[in-house]
Amino acid sequence: MTEEMRIKLVVRRLGLPVSHEVQLSGHHKGVTALALDRAGGRVATGSNDYKVKLFDFGGMDKRHLPFREIEPEEGNVVVSISYSGTGHAFLVCTAGSQPKVYDRDGNQLAHFVKGDPYLKNMASTKGHVTRVTGGDWHPTKRNEMLTCSVDGTVRIWNLTGKLAFDNLINQTVIKLRSARALKLGCTAAVYHQEGRRIAAGGEDGSLHLINMDRPHVKHDVVREAHKGCELTSISFNEDGHLLATRAMDDTVKLWDMRKLGGGVVKTFPDVPTHMETANTSFSPDGRVLVCGSNVRPKSDATGVLKFFNVYTAEAEPELEVNAAPEASVARVVWHAQTNQVICSTSAGGVRVMYDPAISDKGAMLSAGRSHSRLNTNMFLPKHAVGEVYAPHALPMFREEQNSKKRKERSDRKDPVRSKKPDPPMPGRGVQGRISSSNNFHQYVLKEHLVSQKNLLHEDPREELLKYEAETKDEKEYLGSAYEKSQPEGGGMFHRTLEQEEEDFKEEQRKLLDS
Repeated sequence: MTEEMRIKLVVRRLGLPVSHEVQLSGHHKGVTALALDRAGGRVATGSNDYKVKLFDFGGMDKRHLPFREIEPEEGNVVVSISYSGTGHAFLVCTAGSQPKVYDRDGNQLAHFVKGDPYLKNMASTKGHVTRVTGGDWHPTKRNEMLTCSVDGTVRIWNLTGKLAFDNLINQTVIKLRSARALKLGCTAAVYHQEGRRIAAGGEDGSLHLINMDRPHVKHDVVREAHKGCELTSISFNEDGHLLATRAMDDTVKLWDMRKLGGGVVKTFPDVPTHMETANTSFSPDGRVLVCGSNVRPKSDATGVLKFFNVYTAEAEPELEVNAAPEASVARVVWHAQTNQVICSTSAGGVRVMYDPAISDKGAMLSAGRSHSRLNTNMFLPKHAVGEVYAPHALPMFREEQNSKKRKERSDRKDPVRSKKPDPPMPGRGVQGRISSSNNFHQYVLKEHLVSQKNLLHEDPREELLKYEAETKDEKEYLGSAYEKSQPEGGGMFHRTLEQEEEDFKEEQRKLLDS
């Protein structure tokens, strides 16, 4: 049997959708995050270029260009994207500490709060304080999701929860502990299909199973799941009985959820893992597990997709498909509804593999759709259109929609209804009304200032001396202040300042002569 025939038999026996493929373009750096909505019509990709691009198979042509591009956080790479169960929104986690939530069209819905880095107890903070490593949306609840971080916590968020300065506050905090009860960084966390349990991986290679009915009670832990090596991903199969973990020790392990303490069920060796975003994905029927291999930087090796049979004793892959020449396979998703395999590479490419015989919708909608060409009949010359008049665009022709405003404007023109005060009267006043030309200011000018026309030519000293005789014996002018202390010889102000200075100098001269 030739190699080509063997591959065809394996593909047919396992039902692998790898006969056709399309490529999604848009990123120029490694694509580290990849997610599809439940229907398989929308794809969201995140990259090391800090961008998130949205693709719509229903609206794309065969060029497969994104319809929206957003930058969640400047300077931070995108590490995880997760769609909600209804597809109305998706969660974006960057290398920062504040994930964001967007609606399906890329409009921001929520921004998570940053925790206080000076608090020692991470349960007392309202958000993550250090780098976020992943996130996952609740499979059944519309507004609930989780995030994990190297600060040692898994945090539950609700879009309808409390806010702090327009930033969302976490609802529940779950702390991971090492064997010595020390803080343990969390590198991966996902919901179980039922949403009642959470599987989390520690940076020491431990596997934690958290019961959401009792999140703060001691968890079920496998301490040496991948001893001493960081877990990069956790995934469940379709029925939720099998759990696959992948770590930096270049292995993928299967665990039975019904007896987690019974040890590993199966180990797949020789799966090169150098990227923190490397993951695994189960087929829709749960029989096949696919994962992408990582390639060392500046290596000429090719990143491949490895398809493992879960229910056999064979640990070697059933099929390997070249997916990334001289690059690594960063993420892979096997969509359950469309039965298509989507993988991203460290070179910035995104490949969608499908088989028209067993796949449904998804990339098949846009693969054969040609892009619309520019038709000159869509445009008319200027002389063929003529001039366009829009009289109602002017305020004077615009009809008022609010009858209350129209009534207020008409009342404003009526002085009686608007209670407009009477204006000042011109000329002489009549019937008790004062004329505007006869106010208090004009009265003072007329009676006291204007009539005394000779003030400019009078000597003020001579005018004051006229009252000297009257003020000698009258107290009303000086009051009682100087009644007993009045100086002799003509009063207090008998001499001027110049005369006093001359008298003082004369006295000084007499003292010196004597």
